[in-house]
Amino acid sequence: MFGADIPLSNGLMVVRAENSRGKSTAVQSILFALGLERMITTQPASALTSAMRDRLIFDPATKAETPVVSSRVVVEIEGLNGEVATVTRWVVDDSLGPNLVRVQHAAIDDITPETPADDYYVGRQGGASRERGFHVWLAGFLGWAMPELPAREGRTSQLYMEQVFPLLFVEQRRGWGGIQAQMPVFSGVTEVRKRAVEFLLDLEVGQYELTRQRLRAREAELANNWHVSVAAFVQSLAGSGLKALGLPERLQTTWPDENHPAEISVSLGDETWQPLDEYVAAASAELARLDAPEASQARDASVSARIIETLDAARQVRALDLALREELFRDETEVRSIGHRIDSLTEDLRQHQDIVVLQGLGSSVTEQLAADCPVCHQHLPESLLPGDVPTMTASESVDYIKKQIELFEAMRTEAEHAAIAKRERWVALRQRGDALNLQVQALRDDLTSSTGGITAEDAALRVELRAQLQRFEGVAERFDELQVQLEGLAVASAAVKAALKDLPKDELSDQDRAKLRALHRSFVDQLRAYDFGSFSNDMVQIGYDDYLPRRDDFDLQADISASDSVRVIWSYLLGLLEVGEQFKTNHPGFVVFDEPKQQSAKDLSFAALLKRASGGGPNRQVIFATSEPLETLNAMLADVQHTLHVVDGYLLQKLS
Repeated sequence: MFGADIPLSNGLMVVRAENSRGKSTAVQSILFALGLERMITTQPASALTSAMRDRLIFDPATKAETPVVSSRVVVEIEGLNGEVATVTRWVVDDSLGPNLVRVQHAAIDDITPETPADDYYVGRQGGASRERGFHVWLAGFLGWAMPELPAREGRTSQLYMEQVFPLLFVEQRRGWGGIQAQMPVFSGVTEVRKRAVEFLLDLEVGQYELTRQRLRAREAELANNWHVSVAAFVQSLAGSGLKALGLPERLQTTWPDENHPAEISVSLGDETWQPLDEYVAAASAELARLDAPEASQARDASVSARIIETLDAARQVRALDLALREELFRDETEVRSIGHRIDSLTEDLRQHQDIVVLQGLGSSVTEQLAADCPVCHQHLPESLLPGDVPTMTASESVDYIKKQIELFEAMRTEAEHAAIAKRERWVALRQRGDALNLQVQALRDDLTSSTGGITAEDAALRVELRAQLQRFEGVAERFDELQVQLEGLAVASAAVKAALKDLPKDELSDQDRAKLRALHRSFVDQLRAYDFGSFSNDMVQIGYDDYLPRRDDFDLQADISASDSVRVIWSYLLGLLEVGEQFKTNHPGFVVFDEPKQQSAKDLSFAALLKRASGGGPNRQVIFATSEPLETLNAMLADVQHTLHVVDGYLLQKLS
């Protein structure tokens, strides 16, 4: 049995060990026990060194190794209202997986066989959202309510603990690359670094922005539902001889529109259209007339004359059908031609925009491009017109081409609508032609039939009318359902727009500004204490857009030395901690720095950091893991309140 017991105190806690002796294993074990290893890796066991998962050096003198049969991490934590729990997670075990976390509701020294315990899982789907997810329990233990945030592709995602802890925990291998250098982005949350700071400082602007993004996401969802519903209904009318009028493709806030009511129209075969309700009423009246007992006796024309009349009508329909098909072919050809023209103009626009960019940068290559023929590459005069006629500049050409594209887009839309209408007329003509052919066949049957009663023509006409009425009534019913659906979407859209309008325009509240001013004061004061040397401290600000340190609206860490970049991380993370001690925030008062003396930072700066970290309120806990020489470290800590834990040799030692 090998192991280590590290009692961690409040205030400044310094864990000192030589390099490669287990210092990082100690601090990374905290991450692992709390299920936060995705800050540094996607493999749970890989978050810890091989001494915890593979092979352990048991003899410091010979460096002899032994296989790791089983290993675990146990951490005692104190949460909201002083509640204490002991968390155990297994790294290697024959029966217990690394995604299992056991929580015993007592301090380590107080655990007995009767101590209540609960098992949770972490590092897999549901670990941060379901009842048995460990991070659901841990969030409640800390008093955190993890927000649901807008993410990529129009979805939403939770802000995960792994995305907040880079502001609390800096791991040695990757964490010192910058503020939030270990930020995992697996959730797809947009502007996740900004959202994490808003959550940790409990900024009201975060709630406003969260509400705004949720409302915008809801508005986008409503707009998509509207578009899909209208498009699906219009598509369902294709090939039926019907068309919808007054159905906008974009989301409306009032519906139905009393000034422009939506309706369904039926093609009569020629260029005229009749409202569906009027057509249904006329067809119903005709069917009632045919169903009347005296209908057969009221026919005053001979069957032969009706055959001639119907054949003539069928020939007219065929002629119209051929003419309309030719028109439809021309219209569809025109739509394709306009599309090709738009594609060509779009390519011209890109080329001219590139020319404008290059000219703005001082390039003269574009002058040669404009002076040569694009086909034969011979020199062209500035103008093909006689006399001194000015030509358009590249910038003017861009504006002109944009207007041309807008014009052709409008032409294409108009041509597409005309083609759709003609296609429905053509469908109606085909249906009318089929009906006339059936009527001719029925009349011929009547001509050769000697039986009395209902005629074959009347029977065929009744069947056709009933089928048509049934089909059109189904369309009318679906249209009414669509109207109800669109009305609901319009009401919801109006409510969303009203809610967006009611949100404060000045997003930062007075309390938010006070917190950011406090962060700025703490940050600059620390830079001064740590001997920040890249430029004057007075030139540093905390940005109100992303809450990160800036200089003249530029990212601070992009323009400073490596050692000053480390000082910036010290100052910012401790600044967040100090703001949490002055205001109500979500900061737990807990910060971990693994090997904070990076990039050969001066002893003076490191000593100032130790002194700053030791101050603050009684609930502060700042843990430093360092390999600083013990003699130097003791000198720095001489006048600083702290707890020092020195690891003698390897961290994991044989237990008696």
